[in-house]
Amino acid sequence: MKSTKLIEKKRPVIGSIIEICIDDKYYTYAQKLQSAHYLFFDYYSIHKIEDSKIIYTLNKLFILPIYRDTYQRPNWKVFNKIEIREEFKILPLEFIYDKFTDRYKICDTNTGEIRKSNREEIIGLEMCAVWPWYCIEDRIRDHYEGKVCIWVKSMYGEIFENYQELYG
Repeated sequence: MKSTKLIEKKRPVIGSIIEICIDDKYYTYAQKLQSAHYLFFDYYSIHKIEDSKIIYTLNKLFILPIYRDTYQRPNWKVFNKIEIREEFKILPLEFIYDKFTDRYKICDTNTGEIRKSNREEIIGLEMCAVWPWYCIEDRIRDHYEGKVCIWVKSMYGEIFENYQELYG
């Protein structure tokens, strides 16, 4: 496992592209959106992307909020800054699950509004949670290796017997 030492770096701003090197071998990219949210792109390769215009064309893997110190990781580097594509300028809804009452809520992270919901309505949404760097890297790695991510399973496994049904 890599060192947990944090280094001083330039803070990402909205639109910043972050190059993430996983296991000192694979490159993937994310873009800073509003608040703590990042758009993680569907890219995982031993080859770095040299032209940020290519990143603009990549598909979404997922959008998650991350802890503030994550970008200070030595393997998370501000690569460039590009305009956010129109479809990602508004953050997706997220859900909240209260396991003690077995109730669901929908959170609009753009407005801060929270409303009652149900199990069917949350399918396809991410859980409202801030992710640390190691969970994000595991989720990306596991996705491309076709494995069940322990962090996704631990978060969604209580709600869905087959948590993959969450994504429809």
